[in-house]
Amino acid sequence: LSGVASSSRWSSHGKRSVTAVHADGDILNVEAAFTTRASGGARLLTGGSAASVPSRIFVALALEMPRLGLAFWRAAAAREASASAWAANIGRDGRARLARLLLELALAIEAAGNASREQFDLPMTLDEVAEAIGLCSPHVSRLFHGLEASELVRRRGHHIVILDWQGLAFVGELSGLGADEQAYVGPDVAIQTDEVQAGV
Repeated sequence: LSGVASSSRWSSHGKRSVTAVHADGDILNVEAAFTTRASGGARLLTGGSAASVPSRIFVALALEMPRLGLAFWRAAAAREASASAWAANIGRDGRARLARLLLELALAIEAAGNASREQFDLPMTLDEVAEAIGLCSPHVSRLFHGLEASELVRRRGHHIVILDWQGLAFVGELSGLGADEQAYVGPDVAIQTDEVQAGV
C-alpha cells in the first residue's frame, strides 16, 4: 500500500463498518490468502495505490520462507486485533468513536508522510465519517462541535488540528497512545521489518 486506506466489512443488513485504518507499507487483507472467509474490502482515502498479489503467491512465500510466513501471520493478527477493536468501538458513545477515528487517521496520515499527526486534512466526507463510526451525519457534526468546545480539536472544513493529543486519546479510550507511539495495536502483533528481511 502507498497512501492511506481503510478496510471494512459488510453486515448481513448491508451496512458497512470500518475495521482498520492503514498507512504506507501495510499489507491489506493478508488473511484472505489463508482462509476462505470473506474479509471485506479496502479503499484508498488519500492519493496512492495498492498492489494486488494472488493468494497462491502469499502461500508459496510462507511455505518457502517461514520467517516471512510469520510476518504474514502477524499482519493477519494485527488486522484481526484492529477489527475487534473497531467492533468494540461501536459499543462506545459517539464521542469516543469519533475521537478514536481521528487518532487512527492522524497516525496513518503521518506514517504515510502526508502530514503531521497534530494537523492534517481529513480524507473523508462527513457522511463517510458517520458511516465509519455507525452514526448519522448531523450527530457527527454535533460531536465535532463538542470536541472543539472542549478544546481537543479544531476543524476548518476538512482541515483538522489536534490541540490536545492526550486528552483526545483519553476520550477515545486510548490513553496509552502517547505522542511517541506508532500505533495502538502494540508490539506483539506489529510486523518487525528486520525479521522480514532476515527471512528473505
